[in-house]
Amino acid sequence: MYKLHNGTVVITGASSDTGVAIAMMFAHCGCERIFVGDASGPRLEECRKLVVSQYPSVNFHSRAFDRSREEDVDNFFATVTKTFGRIDFSVNVVFQAQETIDVAGRSIEKYDRSYSVYQKGVRTNCSRFCLPVILMVCSQQAFLIQRALLRQMLKQEVRAETECRGSIVNIVEFGPTILLAHNPITAAVANAVIGLSKTDAFDYMQDNIRINCIAASEVLTPRAEHKYGEGVFSLRKGRPDDVASTATWISSPMSSWLTGMIIPVDGGLHLHSFW
Repeated sequence: MYKLHNGTVVITGASSDTGVAIAMMFAHCGCERIFVGDASGPRLEECRKLVVSQYPSVNFHSRAFDRSREEDVDNFFATVTKTFGRIDFSVNVVFQAQETIDVAGRSIEKYDRSYSVYQKGVRTNCSRFCLPVILMVCSQQAFLIQRALLRQMLKQEVRAETECRGSIVNIVEFGPTILLAHNPITAAVANAVIGLSKTDAFDYMQDNIRINCIAASEVLTPRAEHKYGEGVFSLRKGRPDDVASTATWISSPMSSWLTGMIIPVDGGLHLHSFW
């Protein structure tokens, strides 16, 4: 079991099935203070009930907020800090569900609209019960959340247990580890988040802040269908727990010497890419 006792974790994008699995995994590994946030308040309440029903000693808090609004993001993290005093671990689940259209078939207006909305982090309600048309979070949303986290972590002392001021994990759907045929928007924005993460991992390495990325397969999509050959060209169909286990491990002191990493969690699907 990973050593997460006496730690505080913040999980954004927690209304996704993967976000709920991450909250459960942190609680299972001994993290006693959990704060989750996303746009869907009812889904966050479901997450809270599930976690505390199995781990009643966990101090669990949630708050709905708009990840595209700077004021909302800053107020959210101010509330987290006021509640728990510090942030040891952070996991940001960047969920994407995008129609498949190659570059030649996409208008500049639609590309610009999609990419702009991605950047600002607009997210519609996402639950296990439905899959609406979603224009998802990416570079500006990741920037706003990561900036708020860095500002707080820079104020914190290095904890002996974790050997750092804090750990940040960004989870994107796929990313540069596989070729995203006919899906230029997903490729563009996922690489933007990963580029931000790697740059900040370098810039804040001397401050003892770790930043890593998980390039997950389509377990991020509720009731994901087989795409890109998943389950055919990979070990099996992925589960939210697969991503949750990796997020917990990369956050924990057991990986304290890792930063700036991009970890594919896709059952080997990346082995079929030309990249």
